[in-house]
Amino acid sequence: MKRLGKVPTAVSSKSCRESKPLSHAEKKLNCNLAELAAVRDFVRQACGDSVLDQKSITLLELALTETTSNVIRHAYKGRTDGRIDISADTYADRVVIKLYHRGLEFHPKPQELPRLDVGQEGGYGLYIIEHSVDEVKYLREKDGRNCIVLSKSRGESHRKIGSQQIQTRSSNNGAEG
Repeated sequence: MKRLGKVPTAVSSKSCRESKPLSHAEKKLNCNLAELAAVRDFVRQACGDSVLDQKSITLLELALTETTSNVIRHAYKGRTDGRIDISADTYADRVVIKLYHRGLEFHPKPQELPRLDVGQEGGYGLYIIEHSVDEVKYLREKDGRNCIVLSKSRGESHRKIGSQQIQTRSSNNGAEG
C-alpha cells in the first residue's frame, strides 16, 4: 500500500458522542506506563467479536498503546496521580476507541515520515498512531477532559488527506492475518 504523505488529524471542541454502538466496553487506568499491558489486553477483548480482522486489531492495539504512552509521558508529564479512561465502541463497520484524560491539551500537526537514518530514540509515536488507524481526532469535552478518538474500519477504509478523500481496500479482502 502506498503512503501519500501527511495524514491530517482533527482538533475540535465538539463532544465525543456518536450513535448507539453494537457493543461497548470501558477501562479505567492509573497514569503509569506499567498499565500499557492492560491497554493491549483491553483492545483484544473489546475487539474480540468485532468486524475487524486480526491485522486491523493489531494496528488499533498499537495506536492505542502509543496514544496512552504519549498521554502518560507528555500530557501528564510523567505524573502518576492522573487518570485515563478508555472506551471501545463496536459498530457494524468499525471500532472506535476513545481515550479521556485531564492532562495537558494537545494540538497535533500532521506527521511526515520520521527520518530513520539519524538514530533518534523517540519521536515516532504520532506517525505510528496516524498510520495505524483510519482516523484520529483530538477533542476537548465540555467538562474540560481531553478526548482522543481512534477509528479503525473493516476492509474498506476512507482516509482524509488534506482536502482529498483516499479510499483503500484491505489487501487480504477481510481474511484474518
